[in-house]
Amino acid sequence: MAVFGTGHIGTRVAELGRAFKMETSGVNHSGHPATGFEQTEAINELDPAVLNADVIVNTLPLTRKTHSLYDSAFFAKLTAAPLFISIGRGPSVVTEDLIKALNDGQVGAAGLDVTDPEPLPSDSPLWHMKNVTITPHVSGLYQEYVRDVVHIFKENLCQYKKDGTLARNEVDMKKGY
Repeated sequence: MAVFGTGHIGTRVAELGRAFKMETSGVNHSGHPATGFEQTEAINELDPAVLNADVIVNTLPLTRKTHSLYDSAFFAKLTAAPLFISIGRGPSVVTEDLIKALNDGQVGAAGLDVTDPEPLPSDSPLWHMKNVTITPHVSGLYQEYVRDVVHIFKENLCQYKKDGTLARNEVDMKKGY
C-alpha cells in the first residue's frame, strides 16, 4: 500500500494496513522518514514500487503541488490497476481523468470519501460505476471525535492565553497545511 501523505491521517492508515500484513510506503513532500512506514518517497521522485502498489491512498492536504496531482499522467504510470482511495482533498484528483482510468483499467476500483466538485453532481458517471464506492465525506469521523476536538481546542486556548502560541495542530501558512 502506498499512502500519499504521512501526517496523522496517513500514519493511521499505514497502521491499519500493517494490521492486515500490508507493506506500507509513504509519500510526502521531501521523502523524509515517517513513523509507521517501511519506506518513504518524495512526491516528485516516485519509486516504481510505489506506482506498483495494490492500494493507493490519498490523504494529502490541498496545496499548489497537490492540486490535480492525480491526473491522466499519474494514472498512466500505474502498473497494478490498484484500488485508489481518496480521503484527502477532492481537488487533488482530476475527476474526469479518474473516470477514464477506471474505464481503461488503469485503476481497478476506487473508494471516494472526497470528490471534486463536492457534492458530486447527480449525473456523474461515478455514481453508476460498479467498481466505485462513494461515502459522504465522513471518513475522519469516529466515536470520540467531538470530545477530542474540544480537548485540542482547550489545550490550544490555554497555551495561547499563556504566550500567544498553540500547543499543537498549528497550520503552517507557507506550506498550506
